[in-house]
Order: sequence, then C-alpha cells, then structure tokens
Amino acid sequence: MDPGDAAVVAGAIAGAVALLGTIGGAFTGRWASREQAREQGRIQHRQWLRDHQRIAYADLHAIAVDTVELAGTFAQASGPAAADAGKNLTASLYKLVRAGATVGIVGPDKMKRLAAGLVGNAYKTPGSPDAEPTWELWAAALNVKLTEFSTEANKIISETPGSETVPAAD
Repeated sequence: MDPGDAAVVAGAIAGAVALLGTIGGAFTGRWASREQAREQGRIQHRQWLRDHQRIAYADLHAIAVDTVELAGTFAQASGPAAADAGKNLTASLYKLVRAGATVGIVGPDKMKRLAAGLVGNAYKTPGSPDAEPTWELWAAALNVKLTEFSTEANKIISETPGSETVPAAD
C-alpha cells in the first residue's frame, strides 16, 4: 500500500472513530438527561407525598376535634336530641377511622379497633360491665389519641419547608 492510500485509510478510520464518538456522546447525553428527569420526578413525587400527608393530617385533626365536640354534645343530650347526637357521633367516628387509615399512622384494622375501644369505654366504667356510659372516659381516650396524631403530624410537617404545624389537642 502506498503512502497516499494509507493516509486515506487512516483518515477513513479516524472519521469512523469520530462518528462513533459523536453517536456515543449523543446517547450518553440522552441517558444523562433521562436520569436527570427521573431524579426530578422522584423529588416531585416525594414533595407530593409530603403535601398529601400534611393535608391528610390536618383533615384528621379537624375530624378528631369535631368528634370530641360531638361526644360532649351526646353526653349532655337526652331524648330525641340524644338520638340525633348519637347519629352525628357515629358518623364522625366513621370519618375518623377512615381519615386515620388514610394518613397511614396505623392500618384500617387498628383504627377500627381503636374506634370500637373508644365506644366500648363510653358504655362502661372499667371494672363494671353494667355501669352507665362514661362519655368523659371516651372523650379523654380520644383526646389522647388526637394528641398522638398531632405529634406525628407535626413531625412529618416539620420536614416540609414552609409548612405550618397542626395545633395540639385541647
């Protein structure tokens, strides 16, 4: 092979290597862009989860406060007003169970047991199965749970910059 042919072959090889480098660089750039987009998506998803939890905790807190107030209304009501107050309290308990399960502090089964335990406390004084309802015990137990929910909510909310905390139970 003469020197001119060798230069042409060398030039062709160099051109092919440069072309492969350009193609490889394009694929590397596309891969890096995809990874960057995936990471940005993960960050946005985590932020959405935090926002969702913050809203769910605030909803749970509001429902629990309403439930405590309804328990007080039920405890003071009599006759037909007691029946209405009981229906409102039952509906609020149902919402409380669903909200607690949505937040995910505890699973739905544990929330149902919590509600059943609170209702059970309302119908008897500890150690006396035939005693009158003790709504004060029920409201106190619910208030303790509400304080736990508020503490957990504030822990998660504090991890979200610019978020407000949930007020503690009264």
